[in-house]
Amino acid sequence: MWPINSDGEFGPYGTLKLDDPNSYNYIFGQVKKDQFFIDLRKANGVTKTWLHEQHPIFAGITTEGPDIPKTVDISLGKAFDILVQIQKVSPSQVHQ
Repeated sequence: MWPINSDGEFGPYGTLKLDDPNSYNYIFGQVKKDQFFIDLRKANGVTKTWLHEQHPIFAGITTEGPDIPKTVDISLGKAFDILVQIQKVSPSQVHQ
């Protein structure tokens, strides 16, 4: 079952607004490329330090509510080897 989305409609469509400048989503959203990937294992210096700190990231949602967090704090550098970022996505066809 799909939740009510940010457009007030039943289904997977909507826009996530993450304006916390400390979040991974915000930082990667500033990149001027539609799609990119990063090998996090090759990061060094300040970048590596930042990636090993905990920052909020969109957790994915199946339903919305006042007690359901939309983000979790993780360390990307410790949790993942490679990051793939796609700025704009569209859902596949929903069959009901």
